[in-house]
Amino acid sequence: QVHAGLPVDESHFKQWLVLFRKVARQVCTPEGADYVIERAERIARSIHLGISVHAGIPHPAKRRI
Repeated sequence: QVHAGLPVDESHFKQWLVLFRKVARQVCTPEGADYVIERAERIARSIHLGISVHAGIPHPAKRRI
């Protein structure tokens, strides 16, 4: 898994989600934006967890990104 070794950390996920939320609110209906934002947050958590595990970094399960 090539992406697991990339120098990506929590700050990258936070920045990506800020931008994603902004654009989703601009281009989607309110309901649509809520839906895709929730999915994006799940994806970010999943990828962040995978990268953390690969790097041997403990990942707090209950923390929001």
